[in-house]
Amino acid sequence: LGARGCGKSTLLASMYYALRNLNTAQLTVKIDDAVESAEMLTRKERLLNVFALRKGNSWMEPDYFSRQAKYHSIIEVTLSQHLTFKMNVVEVPGSEFQDCITTTTVETIRQTQVFIIVIDTPWLMEKGRQGVRHNDVQIITDLLIQVFSEDEKNEDKLLLFVPMKCEKYFNAGRMKDVNSRIKEVYADLTGT
Repeated sequence: LGARGCGKSTLLASMYYALRNLNTAQLTVKIDDAVESAEMLTRKERLLNVFALRKGNSWMEPDYFSRQAKYHSIIEVTLSQHLTFKMNVVEVPGSEFQDCITTTTVETIRQTQVFIIVIDTPWLMEKGRQGVRHNDVQIITDLLIQVFSEDEKNEDKLLLFVPMKCEKYFNAGRMKDVNSRIKEVYADLTGT
C-alpha cells in the first residue's frame, strides 16, 4: 500500500531481483506467468540499474510510467528441495486512494497477513502536513483500522513501514529521524 508515485513497484522489483540474484544453489525464485507483472518487473529492473549507475544522484521516475492497473503477482520461492512457499503480492494503485477504494481491495486486505506500507520519505520529512497528505497516511490508516475492526477472525497482522527515496537521510545518518516521523504519523496503526 502507498500513495501514487511513492515507490511501490520499485520496491517490489527490488525485492524480486534481490532474491533472484542471491548467490546460493538452494534458492530459486520464479514469478507467475502474468505478462503485466513480468513487464513491470523488467522495466523497473532497467530503471533501477540506470539509477544505480548515477551513484545516488536524485532521480524520479517519469510520470508516464504511472498506471492505474493493479499488479497481482505470485512469487514462488524455493529454499531447498522440500521447502517452497508462494508470496501472493497485490499492489494497490495509489490512485485508488484518491478515487474510490474498491470492494476487491477491501476483500484483499481482509485476507492479507503482511502489509508493506511504502512511504515517500522526502515528502514526509520535508513537507509537513502536505507530506502526510501526499503519502495518504490518513486514508491508509482509516482503511486498515476499518477492515481490521470488521475482521471476525481477529488475526494478528504484520505491518512493515518502508521508507523509499531515503538515501539523503541514510547518508546523513538521519534514519532515526525518519523512523520517529513514521511512528508519529502512523501512531494510530502502531499503537505508539
